[in-house]
Amino acid sequence: MDMREFFENANPTNLAQMIERMLEAERKDYWETDQETLKQLVETYLEIKRDHNVFSENEKFLENLEQQAQGFGLAPLLESANAALEQEFAEQAAATAANEQVEGQKLEEVEQPTQNQEWDVQTMLFASIVLFAFLIGGLQQYRSARMLPV
Repeated sequence: MDMREFFENANPTNLAQMIERMLEAERKDYWETDQETLKQLVETYLEIKRDHNVFSENEKFLENLEQQAQGFGLAPLLESANAALEQEFAEQAAATAANEQVEGQKLEEVEQPTQNQEWDVQTMLFASIVLFAFLIGGLQQYRSARMLPV
């Protein structure tokens, strides 16, 4: 059915992850398979690793993969896959170092607006209304105090 070719063309990382899960299931004795299938899985994973620079962070899986590759006589394939991955990382590091440093947002000092000492129209109107209210209240107090008999 050419499933390997389909997955390798469509998404080689997913193919590598599927094989990694199968090899992990076999390592943990969740799945029993024959040695020929196991060899094909290891070989396929190493080829994908070499050709498409996929990697795994699972240390136990990598140790088991190395042991399986040694046992099946795939050590040269393992070395070429690791060399290709190291070369890819070196190229990425060199490209990153060669790129310009990215600058983000810069903080700049902003001048604070000086408070205007001049009274604007609304403030003057409000102050006039409050003053007028005090005057009216004071006049009423004065008139009511004069009308009271002593």
